[in-house]
Amino acid sequence: MKKYILGTGISLCLLMSSCLNDSFLEVYPKGQQTEATVFTTYDNFKTYAWGLYNVFFGYTYDTGQTDEIFRGDFESDNMIKGLSGYEGQWAYQKAKATDEVKEWDYDYIRRVNLMLDNIDGSQMNDTEKEHWRSVGYFFRSYKYFQMLSRFGDIPWVENALKEDSPELYGKRDSRDLVASNILSNLKYAETHIGADDGKNTIGISVVQALISRFALFEGTWRKYHGLSDAETYLKECVRASEEVLKVYPNVHPRYDELFNSESLDGVTGIILYKAYETGQLMHGLTRMVRTGESYIEATKDAVDSYLCTDGRPVSTTTSRYGGDKEIYGQFRDRDYRLYLTICPPYMVK
Repeated sequence: MKKYILGTGISLCLLMSSCLNDSFLEVYPKGQQTEATVFTTYDNFKTYAWGLYNVFFGYTYDTGQTDEIFRGDFESDNMIKGLSGYEGQWAYQKAKATDEVKEWDYDYIRRVNLMLDNIDGSQMNDTEKEHWRSVGYFFRSYKYFQMLSRFGDIPWVENALKEDSPELYGKRDSRDLVASNILSNLKYAETHIGADDGKNTIGISVVQALISRFALFEGTWRKYHGLSDAETYLKECVRASEEVLKVYPNVHPRYDELFNSESLDGVTGIILYKAYETGQLMHGLTRMVRTGESYIEATKDAVDSYLCTDGRPVSTTTSRYGGDKEIYGQFRDRDYRLYLTICPPYMVK
């Protein structure tokens, strides 16, 4: 009897000790990726980063005037729609307050931060870590640039937040902080991004192009709104632009082909483009142009925005602009891209 009691006691001890070893609870599903398994190798990060490219809006399959690619012009003073009831909401003061603002996109910021937070714990070497940190900084800066231009002061979120993170209820950060962080992140990316991800991916020239665009916007905004550090951003714009011009000194001579070609692969001056593939990613732009462009036209303000052949706007040129009295004068000696955007009243050689 004592032997049975002793044996039972040993079995219970072994059973209890095995219960204390809960390592089996850390087994992850084999058919599903988790945060602990997806961010390990260079290729893992590359696969995850492909999903971040959707920040670049393109034409959708069921294209309409509400799409982001059209709304920027349609809601400005560059276009007007003749169909009653569909006028631009800003030009006709029809905009209504709403709780739904899709441009306030912290879901995307979280997706980028999730990648950035897992770089240091991955199996990559230091150079590879610097590259993917640069890619993450680019995408986060791109999205923050979009939000900064719309809202000004916004919360700067450095890491992926949890349900109990106090930042969820934090105040907006100042425009100065957000703009400074954007520029700082982009300058890091400029000096640390690699060149091994293949064609049509985020590389140094893409980063420099974004520095140029962001710094020009922020510098001029600060200059004309009486804010400090305008020159800091404008100088960065000039510097980054000069670097881009060293690699891309020329632009494609046929402006219209940038919009009606099946592919922009290898086209002169193209730094990054959205590729479409039959059965994979398509759009309905040709259908929309064929059936709906008759009641959408450019305004005179849009025509006036094109420069004259001396490189000056119509408001300051001294000899090139033909005046507003008749349409022939308006189109004479203008940037040739005007002729490819709006049909001129005569043949242009």
